[in-house]
Amino acid sequence: MRIGICDIKEDSLNAVKETIEQNLDQNECECEILTFSQKEELINFLEIQSLDLLFLDMEPDGAACVEAARRILRIWPVLPLVFMEEKPECFSEVYRVAHCFYCLKGQVGEYMSFILELVKKQKAIQKEHLVVTNKGTNLVIRIPEIFYLERVKRITRLICQDETVETSVELGMLEKELGRDDFVRCHNSYVVNLNYMKEYRRNEIVLRGGMKIPVSRRYQEETREKVKKWIG
Repeated sequence: MRIGICDIKEDSLNAVKETIEQNLDQNECECEILTFSQKEELINFLEIQSLDLLFLDMEPDGAACVEAARRILRIWPVLPLVFMEEKPECFSEVYRVAHCFYCLKGQVGEYMSFILELVKKQKAIQKEHLVVTNKGTNLVIRIPEIFYLERVKRITRLICQDETVETSVELGMLEKELGRDDFVRCHNSYVVNLNYMKEYRRNEIVLRGGMKIPVSRRYQEETREKVKKWIG
């Protein structure tokens, strides 16, 4: 698990980090903790990498924090957010944006086990669903209904049983969000759901219905190993 903490105050940032580390040790959880002192720094990071859980400081401006949270959720719509502050001064602001928890910084240790359980339950739900952003709207797609994903210029297309969904989210990010053994990156522009594979050749995958997906030289070995493992 990768946890992020964003707090403009270095002392409270380090205190929250230490509290989380102690709690993770007690729960025997392996985790990487990343710290950010500025929200722009955090957002720039999230544009190229992901987090499994984020603790976001509400200070010094609750409204600005909520706006930052909205920007973050446009990048990663299902990222669990925990709002925190020293004193309960901005708690009413948190209801303006989706989040999984709110607490005072001094309560992080007390609620950490509960927060981790919430994240675990959310991930269990996400295993069957993928949330993508399209023109400011979050769309929930059942993963088993996705045939394949295709990147065309700056748009990623999700070809599903009953619809085609387009999003600006990069193919690599969606591949990480899927995180499943039955999806394989076989080309710089394609990710395929192996459950719909009819034939596999060294340089292409044929889906049921006849659609041929190319397997590029770069991904041939990875594709072969993943197909072999999936077939069992």
